Amino acid sequence: MNALLFDERPIVANPVLAREIGLNEAIVLQQINFWLEVNKQNGKNFHDARYWTYNSIRAWHESDFSYLSYETVKRTFSKLEKAGFLLTANYNKDPRDKTKWYSLDFERIFELQEMVKIKRNQIAEKALDEGINSTLTNALGQNDPMEKFNLTQCTRSKSSTALVQNDLMHGVNLNQPLPNNTTNNTTDVTSFYINQSIEEGDELEKLKKQVQYELLVQSGCREKLCEWDEVLPVIADVFYQHDGTISINQMRLPIDFVKDRFRQLTMYHIDYICECLSKVDTNIRNIRAYILTTAFNAPQTIGAYYSNQVKQDFGGNNL
Repeated sequence: MNALLFDERPIVANPVLAREIGLNEAIVLQQINFWLEVNKQNGKNFHDARYWTYNSIRAWHESDFSYLSYETVKRTFSKLEKAGFLLTANYNKDPRDKTKWYSLDFERIFELQEMVKIKRNQIAEKALDEGINSTLTNALGQNDPMEKFNLTQCTRSKSSTALVQNDLMHGVNLNQPLPNNTTNNTTDVTSFYINQSIEEGDELEKLKKQVQYELLVQSGCREKLCEWDEVLPVIADVFYQHDGTISINQMRLPIDFVKDRFRQLTMYHIDYICECLSKVDTNIRNIRAYILTTAFNAPQTIGAYYSNQVKQDFGGNNL
């Protein structure tokens, strides 16, 4: 094997952690965590409800961080102590022994993790806010063959499960990551089919409960039920993706951020989404992308949309 490729234990660091606190600091924390796990497995060095490891800075440098200078190791440990990520104590039996014992403040590390998540969501939300006034047709392709989408394709005589009866629709494996809905990826997003497995049905049922679907069923409005049954499975589909990003209006957003927005949806938002779809006067190539974009923007845009409708109804006069 090449002498530079892992004949020895490789240097490991989480890139997210490295970007936040520095590469050397991330490497040191990871190595401390490694020795804590070793001690945990061996059931030793457990004091005050946590596991510890110990060494002098000189010993740390020689045994674990010889590729760094001694001063760099010393400075890195000091920085981590001051930042609160690295805890220190003295459990030496000989009071004259000043060797430091080290452990990690996992609560502090968790706080950093949450801060990173919030920062990512803020960046994503800012990007969406900057483009919120742009037309939703950014999610549509204009140069590829178009698909005619008729929101009311099911009749009153059909059941509310008409979506899955459409022969034009094909299967999507929901265990796979959601496709990247760009204008260059058209073959698997022009139609959709929700696989009715038990697990998938659970997410759809949760969404139906969230938007009070049962009230609509009780109303007996089959036409509106048909519309909702077109939209809800597409939104519920997002909750089957557990990590990574998803394309909304041709922007890659953290999946948790999108889920949080979808959890704000109410029955009024679903009506709004259906109304937007019914008023689109162009053929929609990417139905799924359009629905997801409209649903994501709905909590922010529904108020302005209906305000404009009122103004138009009253001839633009101020009320």
